[in-house]
Amino acid sequence: MPRWCPSHQGIEGNEIADEWAKLAADEPDAHGVEWFSTTNPDGSTSERKFPLPRSLANVKRGFSEQKRTDTLSWTTKQLARTKNRKYRPSTKLKADPTVAKTTKRLASRFYQMKTGHCLAGQYLAWTTRRPDATCWWCQYKVQTREHLFKNCPEWKNQQKTLWATVLETTRKLPGPARGRAHTNIAELLADEQR
Repeated sequence: MPRWCPSHQGIEGNEIADEWAKLAADEPDAHGVEWFSTTNPDGSTSERKFPLPRSLANVKRGFSEQKRTDTLSWTTKQLARTKNRKYRPSTKLKADPTVAKTTKRLASRFYQMKTGHCLAGQYLAWTTRRPDATCWWCQYKVQTREHLFKNCPEWKNQQKTLWATVLETTRKLPGPARGRAHTNIAELLADEQR
């Protein structure tokens, strides 16, 4: 519930305090800020410039900037160190042209499904985003890629179309035709080169 709070306007000395604060923030030397004097071992005195007190936000900002600088430095060193051939992707492997032509959202869903990091019950339970891995459509005990692509009754029509296409495509390839029972999902989503 918002409340009205009086400002400092009209309070005696407020404008003067604002002026002094602005002057001190500009150049401390020019506006009467005294530096600490110390006595040296030989008896002479010298002024030692101590930094002005800083706010907590300013101190945090300094730490954040230093951390960013250190991270960039470390990353640059790691990139220079890992320019070995084993860290470069093979020139033989190309991105799947069908996936490359789709939208980013659809391509990301495909790669999540391909790597097993899709939003299925098993993965969500593993990442502790769900209490268990049961299928939320048919209450099967573990919702995996295999279950969704082969057995879940919620997707019966889509499965029928998918496996008819897979069977038709594998008939054209050398070797026996492979349907739902003889194809696992990792093979179905694998690169064509494999």
